[in-house]
Amino acid sequence: MKWMVIASTLLILFAFSGGGMADEPPFTGSIGLETTFRPDPALVPPHTVEIELDLEFSIADFTWESSTLFDLKGFKRQIFTTTVDLGLAAISNEITFKRPSRFTKNHLAVDVSIIGIDFGIDLILADIGFPQTPHFSIGMVIDIRGELPVGSNIISLTGFGVRDLERMLDDRPVAVVEGFAFEEQLTKISLDHLGIRAAALTIFTPLGLDRASLQFGYRYADPLAELALSFMMKTDFGSDLRITGMEFEVGATIARIDFKSHTEFAPKPPLPLAFDRQRFTISGSIAALDITSKTIFVAPFAFYSQQITIVTEIEPIKFTTQTTFDMTGFAAMEIEVGLTISGVHLYTSAAFTMRGITKVVVGFQLTF
Repeated sequence: MKWMVIASTLLILFAFSGGGMADEPPFTGSIGLETTFRPDPALVPPHTVEIELDLEFSIADFTWESSTLFDLKGFKRQIFTTTVDLGLAAISNEITFKRPSRFTKNHLAVDVSIIGIDFGIDLILADIGFPQTPHFSIGMVIDIRGELPVGSNIISLTGFGVRDLERMLDDRPVAVVEGFAFEEQLTKISLDHLGIRAAALTIFTPLGLDRASLQFGYRYADPLAELALSFMMKTDFGSDLRITGMEFEVGATIARIDFKSHTEFAPKPPLPLAFDRQRFTISGSIAALDITSKTIFVAPFAFYSQQITIVTEIEPIKFTTQTTFDMTGFAAMEIEVGLTISGVHLYTSAAFTMRGITKVVVGFQLTF
């Protein structure tokens, strides 16, 4: 299976060699180092330490990235990513190794854009037997995206040897499974025109329709009056077209204060659908403070948690606190302080509960 790693690397190098390097292109990059300390009395020694080194270098349309993770046992994970942007086409390749220096995944993506339509092919070679006996399987996703008239667009994802294609809509990795056969087909059509927002999503498997969802909403905004109102409703369906869930979202922005209410309903036998979760979010600015409060209620509308985030920035210093409360009262707090001067970002954070410190992070990033 290593042929895929070799072929994808050669393809990147070939594209890089012909990608317009004649004009002494600018060189940019960044170096980041982060150390995370977590106390854990159940371990020997009674703590964990992780050190992550991130490197990124770009020259013209070529980018190379490296992310290396170490802990007290030594090497833990390594990810190499190379990307070439050729204008009409883009090629990227991601290779992952995990302890003990074991190759676990190679993800090669080729995207071509022609007359407003994007064609993409993702080839994924993954060790689905990790961390036991190595067992490799290949998956492929055919990705077609295009714009339709009147502010609408369509996305079509077809997976062979991969599942959970819906993750790709949020740029998350799909799951590679045994055998190179058709597994899923996802189609999403969305509309955003004159304040109307709508979307329809369907997912098919070899057994037929697996699930679907419909979404409809409207947004009104008046910048001069600093006023915006929005509404969104989403309905999920199962393979038999029965409703499996509903979500309602109402939002309002008044004088730069944002309010959002998100309500979820789920099947609760013997009821076909009942209240499941409610999230209220309020955010705004007071002087130099940006404050966000997220409160969650669960069935039967009981308080579950509240998270208050306060951010203040007085250049070159940025200060952030995040306090969490649960049903018992104070649950946790995290404090982060960052300093940015001449391309150098230094930061440190600490998280603690009533029992003491749970995490300490110290890091820096140099950009040039």
